[in-house]
Amino acid sequence: ERERERESNESIETMKIATATSSPVYAGIVYFAVVFSIAFVMGAIRVSILVPRIGPVGAVLVETPLILAVSWRTATSIVRGYRISRNVTDRAVMGLAAFVTLVIAECALAVAAFDRTPCDFATELISSPPQLIGLAGQILYGL
Repeated sequence: ERERERESNESIETMKIATATSSPVYAGIVYFAVVFSIAFVMGAIRVSILVPRIGPVGAVLVETPLILAVSWRTATSIVRGYRISRNVTDRAVMGLAAFVTLVIAECALAVAAFDRTPCDFATELISSPPQLIGLAGQILYGL
């Protein structure tokens, strides 16, 4: 009897884990983590190598399609791996979770590492052509 009860409890825990990992919000956070890590490295390359050679706009125009290609490939893998349904709502929730997590992380990084205020961060998102191009790329990333 106890053995059966233990197996039943383990089965319930397994279902809870499976449900959590197939959640569009959870998948969106994983999507964010993977893409943010890659984009962080690409951003360092952009700033240190591309900007001095081709300027800020050119550098962002080179980086944006590359990171979008990485993003779309990553999103496809995560949708399959986490078994996110074909339902448009589930996919939109995943993208929105990734986008919101990205904005929060970037704001936190701006505040912690670059001594900006959240208002400074928000204003800088639309302050120049490279920033606008980057914001457009981030919106596409979330779609």
